[in-house]
Amino acid sequence: MQTSALISEDMIVSDTIPGQASKKFMTGEEFRVWRKSRDLTLKEVGDWLGVSLAGVAYYEKTGASRTIALALSALDHGLAPYVITDEDQSVADMRLKPANGDNPDAEKRTH
Repeated sequence: MQTSALISEDMIVSDTIPGQASKKFMTGEEFRVWRKSRDLTLKEVGDWLGVSLAGVAYYEKTGASRTIALALSALDHGLAPYVITDEDQSVADMRLKPANGDNPDAEKRTH
């Protein structure tokens, strides 16, 4: 499996299937244990995840996707939501700029 420089092979969970991010990754009970072991209310978790109280209750009932599990891990590690930096924008602009001046995103027209 090819990974980016920021993601090491040991960070990849081997029992997941690419393209299946919406598949339930943790059970409702696992979600509830995570929340209660950190002494967080449903509202506090919802505020952190940007979902409603009902959304958090739903995760506790039915389980959560890999995306939510990764967000919980980020919270555990004290990571704040991503905010683009000027450096990020500069690098992206350089990589998106075509070498020959053509616009790769422009529609191809046939006459």
